[in-house]
Amino acid sequence: MAVRDEEAVLLFKRAHHRHDPRWLLPACPRLCLACVLELLPEPGVSLVRKKHVLSCFRDVLLRHTSLVMPLLAQDQRVCVHFIRMLFGLLCSVEDGSMADLCIEVLIQLTTQLKLEQTIPCLLDECHKELCNMPSMRGSLATLTLLGKLVDAIPALADKLVMEHRDLMEHLVRGLVYPSEGVQASVCYLYGKLYSSPTAAEVLSGHFREKLCPLFLSTLDGAQTKELQINCLGLLRQLLKYDLFVSMIMNKSALAESADGVEGPPGETTLPLVLKKLLLSRDEILQVASAHCITAVLVHSPAKHAPAFIHADIPEFLFEHLSASSEVLIWSSYNCLILLAEEPLFFSKCHTVYGIESVVRSLQGSLRMNNTELHKQGMLLFAEILTRQPEEIKLFTSSAMCRDAGRALQQAVSSPVLEVAMEAVKAISAFLRKDHQSAPPVQYRELRSLLEAMLNRCADFSQIPLSRRSLGRASSRDLEKAILRRGTFLLSTLEGFRNACRHLEQATHPALMEVFLSILHSLFVIVPHMKEKFSKKLAASSFIRLTLELKARFCSGLRFCALTVFFPAQDLISSSPVDIARKVLIVLRTFLRRNEDVQVGGLIRGHFLLILQHLLVEYGDSPLEALGNLPLLLSLLSVLQLRNESEQELDSMAMKLLHQVSKLCGKCSPTDMDILQPSFNFLYWSLHQTTLGSQKRAAAVLLSSTALIKLLEKTLALTWAGEGSPRTTLLCSAWLLTASFSAQQHDGSLQVHQTLSVELDQVLKALSFPKKKATLLSAALLRFLRTALQQSFSSALVTLVPSGARPLQAPEDTVLAPLGTSQVLSLVIGLQNLLVQKDPLLSHACVGCLEALLDYLHARSPDMAQHVASQPWNRFLLFTLLDAGENSFLRPEILRLMTLFVRFQSSSVFSPEEVGLVLQGAALADLSTLSNTALKALRGFLLQVQSMGLLTDHNMAQTLQASLEGLSSRASSAQPPLQDMLCLGGVAVSLSHIRD
Repeated sequence: MAVRDEEAVLLFKRAHHRHDPRWLLPACPRLCLACVLELLPEPGVSLVRKKHVLSCFRDVLLRHTSLVMPLLAQDQRVCVHFIRMLFGLLCSVEDGSMADLCIEVLIQLTTQLKLEQTIPCLLDECHKELCNMPSMRGSLATLTLLGKLVDAIPALADKLVMEHRDLMEHLVRGLVYPSEGVQASVCYLYGKLYSSPTAAEVLSGHFREKLCPLFLSTLDGAQTKELQINCLGLLRQLLKYDLFVSMIMNKSALAESADGVEGPPGETTLPLVLKKLLLSRDEILQVASAHCITAVLVHSPAKHAPAFIHADIPEFLFEHLSASSEVLIWSSYNCLILLAEEPLFFSKCHTVYGIESVVRSLQGSLRMNNTELHKQGMLLFAEILTRQPEEIKLFTSSAMCRDAGRALQQAVSSPVLEVAMEAVKAISAFLRKDHQSAPPVQYRELRSLLEAMLNRCADFSQIPLSRRSLGRASSRDLEKAILRRGTFLLSTLEGFRNACRHLEQATHPALMEVFLSILHSLFVIVPHMKEKFSKKLAASSFIRLTLELKARFCSGLRFCALTVFFPAQDLISSSPVDIARKVLIVLRTFLRRNEDVQVGGLIRGHFLLILQHLLVEYGDSPLEALGNLPLLLSLLSVLQLRNESEQELDSMAMKLLHQVSKLCGKCSPTDMDILQPSFNFLYWSLHQTTLGSQKRAAAVLLSSTALIKLLEKTLALTWAGEGSPRTTLLCSAWLLTASFSAQQHDGSLQVHQTLSVELDQVLKALSFPKKKATLLSAALLRFLRTALQQSFSSALVTLVPSGARPLQAPEDTVLAPLGTSQVLSLVIGLQNLLVQKDPLLSHACVGCLEALLDYLHARSPDMAQHVASQPWNRFLLFTLLDAGENSFLRPEILRLMTLFVRFQSSSVFSPEEVGLVLQGAALADLSTLSNTALKALRGFLLQVQSMGLLTDHNMAQTLQASLEGLSSRASSAQPPLQDMLCLGGVAVSLSHIRD
């Protein structure tokens, strides 16, 4: 009974009696094809019944294709009618599952029937439907059908673009229609069309003129997973063609040239869109984004990598190396390997940012059973180690070096030769002296690494190569195997040569024995490369090394608070400003009173995440989401104040430097609440660390052209009247600029963007200083002193005139770019500033005067003598000495007197007066002096001695006693004062101003 009821539902009783029995299928269910044709379009039949009938028909098509298709193929008119009926049903139903059924059956019919008229009929129906549609509201079903039809029959792509070209206009309409479902179906269809090389060539003009900008903005704004996936699918197809890659990437050219990674307002570029997807929490989107970046770069890393580098894509790829997904890690490795072919990748200091992530990733991936992951990770590490500029240190600590060495040791011991080969290349570069400069050098770890590398070579001798061992492999395979071993051994030799630079501490008899045996094997395995290897050995001073080792080893020598601040920081970042400010005050007080509480890393890490998301999510205008960001930056400044001097900048500090510099680059000089704490943080990072870290930090900051441009705009406002920033921000800007210029000049760091300064205005500001602008004058003096020390030859700072310069007098040409009148005005200005007797300003003035006299002496000794011997200098000196008892022992006054002695200005400071100072120094309690004062006093005494001013024997003895007293008291001098201060909201390094 149930079977009969089922058959009754499938038959259209009103018409079934008229149907020829041949339309009734002999298989179960007993379906009449003629009934299906009449029942489905019938208005009086319920949707549920139609869906059931169509579902049964689909099942019959799948199970009994050999029965159904011959019946339908008997009459092509029936087939065409069936297709039109189904298409009409598809366009009229609103039920999604019914529409999916219609599409599935239509695809089955058109692919299985293979009749001449069926496909053109369906394409015509689709075309007609889209053309007659007043809006794209009801286009979803038709577009979906077209996409799946082309997917099922790829040859249709060419037919569509050739015979239905105006269909493309409807696709463009669909892409701008405010429905992500419609947009997703359009992108899916486009992806299928562009998968055909012929269709892609025909549609190149369409893409250039209409699709490119629309497509990128659609991908950028996509919210649903379906649209995102279909957009990326289309993008992957487009990126197969060099033409489309060039078109898409040309939109990123503005961003690359200006380092404004967001480009012009309102513009969408591919690097930015892919960066947002990398930041998403969806692994599928992250992997797809990485694949797209790789697809672009394989066309030409040199041409396309800069756009991705300027958009800070490497930063996010490095972050993904800590993911748990092997696919995502592998995809990130691939991208980074291609980006590493571009020198900008290194000069922008992305490797400094990401090296810790790479090392940790290698440690984790080597525990996975994935040979390809091991190989790609080692390849990336080897590229970074090999290409990293020597002047920019990669490893900040011995701990990181140790972790890297252990990962390499594990990799070189891999049983997979390809992994071990990449590892030995990485080891060879890792053993470079500049990579091993982080104190203390881990010589024991290096020795273990060398042993692992050499022992891996020794394994070759245990596995002899022969045709018999290779089975049926050809002689060509044998040659390849021999070449691989030879390459491995050559890399080992390179590594050992680099290791020899650490000779005194690293060598060991057993290690040398293994190495020498490996060299012997090397000549046996690859005899035709003997000459090349010999030259390598000679170049590495191997013969001298061997003799030295023989002498050494034969001589008998022996060898041998989490739960407190996350909540506080969350309150600061998310609360109203007044509440956040109170929390910040409490947190500052707590941190100052509890200096032993180590929370800096936790707070900095949390802040880094906040800043990363802010910069990506708000793109062009992160300041719109300003909120409590200034307070968070202030908290960061508090943490900096707690740091000890001469502390290495760790990976987190370098990442924060990178992010804060990016934030500054998006600001204007009027954004003082953001810029002041940011400038303080950058300045502290440059000065409150070791020399090596200073260089790395400067390289990172100099790579931000947007930051340098901002500094230039800010400095220019020093001379502006109304609307100029607070004086504190100007002070920070000048101090930062002086620091950048000095670091760039001393370290020969790469300059990505120059900075123009009006020299005339600087001199004018110092000759006629503003009232109550002591700190600004000190900052300007520090900048001018740096410029003088570099003889105005900075690669970073370009000094330009304020306007048309008057003709120079002949005597001025040797002083260029200074003129005689400017020099004299500056000297008067320095004298006036010194009379103010402000300690910080006095140090800055004396330092600038020292640099000025050095500059003048190198070009015109007479001019230097004239400046040093001006009568006003005597009045100045005695005004300063009149500041109290033993004022002559103040470091700035000692330095000033040293200058006058050096330039033999006896009219200013006579030999008799020099003697009185020496007598006073001999009687003074030197133990009460600061280290700075002791250093200045020693400089004064040595200058007096070198000038031969003392003919009096007793005076000479007094001088000698003073010098010896200085030496004996140097170790017991007063502890140094805190170098880094916050004066009126400005971070100031006393040693930067003074020394």
